[in-house]
Amino acid sequence: MRLITPPLDHPGYVAGRWYFPDFVGVASTVAVGAVDIVYFNLHRVFSPILVKGLVCRTGSGGAGSSVKMGVWANSPVSVRPLGAPLIADNTGQATTGNSTNVEADTADTWLGRGWYWTGAKFTGTLPTMLAVPGTAPNHAMRAGATTNALLTFVTGVTFADAYSNNLPTLSEGASFSQSTTGNHPLVGFKL
Repeated sequence: MRLITPPLDHPGYVAGRWYFPDFVGVASTVAVGAVDIVYFNLHRVFSPILVKGLVCRTGSGGAGSSVKMGVWANSPVSVRPLGAPLIADNTGQATTGNSTNVEADTADTWLGRGWYWTGAKFTGTLPTMLAVPGTAPNHAMRAGATTNALLTFVTGVTFADAYSNNLPTLSEGASFSQSTTGNHPLVGFKL
């Protein structure tokens, strides 16, 4: 008899299910901070997956609001998003409904084991979204912080980019800002 041992760091992925970042602590529903800003979160992929779509979730919808979502590679030099989006929804999806899963079908894309950045930017009257809590130190533990993360939890990084633009291609040394507030919307993968 052959013994099959699953990976110790993840039980496995199932096609048709949604997966969110694994280290955010207890997510909360908070207002998105501003329009024309891409909010980035680290997302770990434990084994190769075929991504078929992206999702985020509203708490309270915003009048005339929409979101664009994407996935970027991680730079091993700066531990920041790098390059053109590997997965992108540049069409935008309405975020006007309350307690709604906002889904974007994307081109089927394989992601290998490793670290990626999910990002979202908004327009219109900003909604509240399921987000990384402001009390989650996990980002600073993995990506580092330029501030004393013991005093101020770093919840992700941001990049200024007009909503009307397609999701940005990011070069090494791009100008990111650290965020210490719990307003980084969670973006998940649909397999």
